[in-house]
Amino acid sequence: TRDPRERALVGRAPALAILPLLAGTAAWTYSLRERRGTVEHAADFARVPSRLGPRIGVDESFDARTLRQLHSDQILARVYHDPRSGASVELFVAYFGSQETGSQIHSPQNCLPGSGYKIVERSKWAVPSAGGRRIVNEFVIAKGPETQLVHYWFLTRSGILSNEFGLKWDLVRN
Repeated sequence: TRDPRERALVGRAPALAILPLLAGTAAWTYSLRERRGTVEHAADFARVPSRLGPRIGVDESFDARTLRQLHSDQILARVYHDPRSGASVELFVAYFGSQETGSQIHSPQNCLPGSGYKIVERSKWAVPSAGGRRIVNEFVIAKGPETQLVHYWFLTRSGILSNEFGLKWDLVRN
């Protein structure tokens, strides 16, 4: 028979063995806070054409409150108007050089309702691309009598993502 003090120590051995692993993981995680995106990987919004066929793009700006809330490094907000038909298409792109706390990709699934829009319909559809089929989110949103069709996806180092959970997992991996 073993001494009760010896049995207590043996019972703690697996828990004590995990401590160095936890300490190493904590140190690694803390070191990631200082990682920053490099300038050569920054978005180059000047390459986005200001004309698409007959549509002429006009850049829009946001108020200071919205910019603080979004907390992105760069924004492109452009409305392409077709002078012949009067139809318009809006483009919004936000670039996040790093995703530290408070500066992470915002999902339209959260931001649109926060801006007063109601998501009326949700669906997904596949878009063919050089890398294979990509899934894109589609929302029909409404604010008062006005309705809009919204398509969105996320582009990360890992590729194109359309799922918010996948986006969070990608953040952990990268």
